[in-house]
Formats: sequence, C-alpha cells, structure tokens
Amino acid sequence: MNLFRTRPHKIAAAALLLTLLLPVHALANAGPVFMDGDPGFGPLTPMENCPVAVIGEELVFDFRPAVTEFHEGDPTGLVTAAYRMKNQSEEALSLPMVFPFYGRLFGEGYDDIRVTAGGEEAAVALHPGAVRAGKTETDDLKAEALSFSQALDSLLARAEDTDAILLIVRAPAPAERTELTFSFTLAEGQQALSMGFNSYSYDGDTGLVTFGASLQDDRESTLCLLFSGGEAPALTARAHKPGDAGAELPMPAYQTTEEQTTFLNFFLSGRAATLSNDRAFFAPFANLSGLVTEEVAAACLGDGLSRAFQGMNNAATAEDAVSLALQARLMALSYTVDFAPGEEKEVVVTYPSRGEMNRLNTRYPLYTYRYLFQPAGYWASFADLDVTVYPPEEAPYLVHPRGLEFTKDDGTGAYTAHADALPDSDLSFGLHKEPLIDLNLDEDEKPGPAFLLVALVCVAALLYSVRQMQKAQGRDILKGKRK
Repeated sequence: MNLFRTRPHKIAAAALLLTLLLPVHALANAGPVFMDGDPGFGPLTPMENCPVAVIGEELVFDFRPAVTEFHEGDPTGLVTAAYRMKNQSEEALSLPMVFPFYGRLFGEGYDDIRVTAGGEEAAVALHPGAVRAGKTETDDLKAEALSFSQALDSLLARAEDTDAILLIVRAPAPAERTELTFSFTLAEGQQALSMGFNSYSYDGDTGLVTFGASLQDDRESTLCLLFSGGEAPALTARAHKPGDAGAELPMPAYQTTEEQTTFLNFFLSGRAATLSNDRAFFAPFANLSGLVTEEVAAACLGDGLSRAFQGMNNAATAEDAVSLALQARLMALSYTVDFAPGEEKEVVVTYPSRGEMNRLNTRYPLYTYRYLFQPAGYWASFADLDVTVYPPEEAPYLVHPRGLEFTKDDGTGAYTAHADALPDSDLSFGLHKEPLIDLNLDEDEKPGPAFLLVALVCVAALLYSVRQMQKAQGRDILKGKRK
C-alpha cells in the first residue's frame, strides 16, 4: 500500500513560516516598459532605447513621528521618490512605468500609494507576481539574481476559473468526539477542494482520497467539498473514534446540500467566509478595495490553488490554497506618464515601506530596508541621485549601509547620500537603537546561533511528526491484516 497521510495546512504552514522569516519588502526604482494585450495582465517587457532620461532623483525615507506611526510590530516608513524626467525625443510619449517589489496581497498599505506627474495624480495598477520557488528574497535582491526583465516575466497572467459542484455537509454535535471521514476516487483530470477538514490521506495504489474532520461534541460542524468536472464522485462516509480508525462510532445524522459555483467564486463571493468556522481567515477575499481588485485577488488565489493541487494529488484544502495565495511574492505597480516632445516633468511616487525586523543577533531590534536601483538602468540616462533617511526615535542610527555612503546631520539627525550616476549596486541600510552593532552583514548575512537553534527545533518537530505518521500508518496496516 502506497499511503500518504498528513494534516492539512502543514505544507502550506511550513511555506508560510519560511516566508515570514524573510524580509517582506524590497522596493525599487521605476523602469520603462512596453504594455501589450490584456490591461493589467498583458505581457510587460522592458523598453530598450527609452528616450526619457532621469536628470535627477530625490529619494526620501521618512520615519519621523509626524509622518508615520513607527513601532516594533510595524516598522513602516513613508518613501517618496521624486524624479525629474525629460523626454529627449521630438515625439509625444505616453509611457508606462513599472516598479517591482516584494509584498503580500493584503496589509501592505496599498491605499497610501500616490503617484503624481506634473502635479496631477496618475492612476496606479497593481500586478501580482509569482512566489519564486527555491529563492529567498535576499537572493533576489542581488542584481544578478533578479533583473528587471526577470521581474516582469514573473508577473502572473489573469486567472482561469473552473466550474465546480459545492457539497455542504452539516453535521450535528455527536454524543462524543467523532472523526467523520469521506473517501472518494477522482476521475482523470478532476480536482477536489475541501474546507473544514483537518486530516487527509491518499492511497497511491488505488487513487483513493480521504478527508477527515473532527466533530466536537458541543457544536454543529459545517464541512465543504468542491469538485470540478460537473459531477461529484461517489462518497463513502465513515465515523470512528479520533486516532483509532478501527473503533467505529454511530454515523452522525448529517445533511448535505449542493450548489453550483466555481473555485474562485467560492472565495471571492464570500461563500467560503460564510461557511467557514474561521471566517476572518477567508473574509478579506470578499471585502476587496483599492488596488487589490477582484482580478488581482483571483490571480493570487489561482496561483495558490494551482500549487496546492500540485502538491496534494489534485485534492487540496481551501485553507492550504489561501495560505499559499497569501505568501510574500513579487508584485509590481504600474502607472503611465504623458510627455510632450522635449518636455521635462517631475514624477513623484509616495508609498509605505515596511522593513524587516530582526532581533536574533542584537539586544535591540534591527530594521532593514532595501531599494533596487537596477530597473532605472533602462532610462536613456540617470544622473544626480540624492537620498535622505529620517530615522525613527526608536532607532535613530543608520547602520551597515550598502550601495551608498551616508553622512549624518547632527542637527536634524538625518542621513544623506549623493551619487552623480546610477549606483552599481542596490541600496540597503539598517536602523538601530545603537550606533555600532556587529552582525557580520558583509558575509552574506550569515544566520546567528539563535536562528540555528530555531531551525534545529523546527527540524526536530518535523521528524517527530513524520515518525508519528509512520506509526499511525503501521497501526492501520496491522489492523487491516487482522481483519
């Protein structure tokens, strides 16, 4: 018997945990692009030989109390990038511009993003991208690891939806805690999505899929099964004691209703939030606003569903799919600026910047911020970069800068840097309560002892879980032989 058992959400939870240990934000200079096809989801490619030059940029990171409510749990500052740009051609231009960054679908302060061109506000669109498998954000922050072209290629296409049958199972509270399972075999190419279940197994020899739910003896349970393909497979239901598949219990008097839906509409319509015991987890997908449009949310959901189905033999859980959709991923913001022939125009982009908070190697938190210069290499030329950092009161010292050399103004506490041309490497800096800290950051940010200890604990927990699953599998096989 080729049997795979797991508790739902462990795979996605592990992936989500890893992304939570990584920096969330990497901001970037804007670059010129060609935008073809489907608006918002059409191919984006860097514009070679762009006739627009950046004749100056003033980049400000502002963490002062009057500007932002900076605190340890949310180390966010306001970034303003003011570009002085000139159309060096004799033709009028309507030029799309894009800057990539790392972020999540929700909670990134997208409503605070503003772009003005010549003093007039420009429309901004959000483009979701892929979670770069096998790469950490630190890897991607290196210019050779993620070029502007690669960033654009990573953006997602518009999601394709799939019709589905939704089975809603409502089970009354049993006399005692009961494990209720549903087993089925999917047709070729068919996909199944569950919600509210807490165990899953797959028999590789027979293709039998089993979802299990622990029914509590003090409340009613609502479970959902969605199937693509227009017809639900035959279901076999069993009830037994939790942890003992051989100890059968009376079948709960559950009721099943059927609805027509689609995989994406199940989330975006609010149906998942309504039916789930964890309403808050699914509710954001039914309450979209601003730059996070339904199309943007659908693209991230489609990516999460696709990866969940691939990892679970076409039978996934809604909880896993959403966890994958919410992972930190490459994102991009786009806007279009119009230039008359030879026109010089100021373009100002304002947006929140959330740093990475790390206190594994220091007594006080270290907040790290990064800014990618590489996309600006596609402008006709780039000159006169001025950077100013106004640190927060909680972390008044700028430490370990890369890409530029900063000078502190003792009067204002601000740090400034200047470059006559586009820097060769991207910008990063830390903010800290103390002026000097030893982090060995010049050695590829090696993990400290505390990080290694956390990693060892995680590995030990994983090995223990695998051993417990192996024991459970052995008990099931022995019981099968006795029968």
